[in-house]
Amino acid sequence: MPSLLVVDDQVHVRTSLRILLKAKGHRVVECADGDAAVAVLRERAFDVILCDQKMPGLSGMDVLSFKRDESIGGEFILMTAFGSVDSAVEAMRLGAADYIQKPFQNDELELRIARALAHRRVRSELAVMIDEFRAKYGVENLIGASEPCRLMLVNITQMGRSSAPVLISGESGVGKDSVAKALHVSSERSERPFVTADCAAFNETLLESELFGHIRGAFTGAVRDRRGLFAQADGGTLFLDRVGETSPAVQAKLLRVLQTGEVRALGATETEKFDLRVIASTTRDLASDVESGRFRQDLYYRLNVLNLRVPSLAERRSDIGLLAEHFLGRYRDEEGREIRFSEDALAYLRTREYPGNIRELISLIQRVTSLTSEPVLTGQHFRQCDESLGDGGAVNPRRLDEVVRRAELRAVTEALDASDGNREGAAGMLGVSVTTLWRKMKALGID
Repeated sequence: MPSLLVVDDQVHVRTSLRILLKAKGHRVVECADGDAAVAVLRERAFDVILCDQKMPGLSGMDVLSFKRDESIGGEFILMTAFGSVDSAVEAMRLGAADYIQKPFQNDELELRIARALAHRRVRSELAVMIDEFRAKYGVENLIGASEPCRLMLVNITQMGRSSAPVLISGESGVGKDSVAKALHVSSERSERPFVTADCAAFNETLLESELFGHIRGAFTGAVRDRRGLFAQADGGTLFLDRVGETSPAVQAKLLRVLQTGEVRALGATETEKFDLRVIASTTRDLASDVESGRFRQDLYYRLNVLNLRVPSLAERRSDIGLLAEHFLGRYRDEEGREIRFSEDALAYLRTREYPGNIRELISLIQRVTSLTSEPVLTGQHFRQCDESLGDGGAVNPRRLDEVVRRAELRAVTEALDASDGNREGAAGMLGVSVTTLWRKMKALGID
């Protein structure tokens, strides 16, 4: 049953509201003035606080200010005299959910209370989601004890306090998206949205629509208005994943948006202001791309205010055992069975090469776990899995053509995995045309 606090100095108003609200299934507590309301709010919380504006002693605005200053939960509805618009506007500015003018109809009051309760449910659900996001992606969840990893964690904590843009660099599969989320969780914007834009997953027109939004009729297929990711991330963080794959046209528009803090949706005539933090990531050497003219220098400097490099798995080989145990624990929980590594399995994993970095390690453990019913995973299980797929992570083939074939197979499959099977995105990552990628897939036997 929702709990409501009714605050009014007139007895007949409190009585009628109590009868009405209890009939609707609410628990009701009454207070005759603002001082009594403050005393009650110090002891317990309510879902909705229905408070008169003019009372002896503390006014309704005073009660609202107390609620805000003490971070007391519950939705606040201010009851004002007819025509007290200024008080209503000020109440909304201080955090009131709504206001209602006296005298009012019962149906109108019930509607506003129902709306406040629905808003409270949404806020509660959002708070749970924020807590879950923090618990899952906080810095403490980044696994590793090696020196490169410890340095990265220190940088994340320090950079999290800033609102300056961050450019995250590193090889494919090292966990740049997890680092971006940890930066967001460490920032003052952690209660606001974290929105990801995969810059390599769309062609130029679709990427512009994703980022900036569009209005109906802006292009073929635009059947309705769409809010862009910049607008969705307002107040929070926008993560531009694989920003190095953007075209010159998109780079120019990104630069203008970042300089002005304003977005114009495709086909629109008006701009929309935003306030957000930009975090970008790349697997490319953007400094070299700037020299070659492939990436705009001014955009590079705009994004690279703070630079955070994520070490490859080869640079933090001592963390492989910790990471492997962590991911095995995840699959152990998912499958509900006891399973562990043997010592030779961990030794194999520590000496194996990982061109795909952490993503490859996760895939390997998941693959072996799915194919093995035995409670102990051995080095032989992992060797057989590598050999059956031609990965040969710890194998050193002697023929040059076989080395090249395996390297191409790994690079193409990882690019396709990273782009969720999107050939344009994969081709962009590999720096080849879609036609060249299709021919290479056919030659390597990739469906």
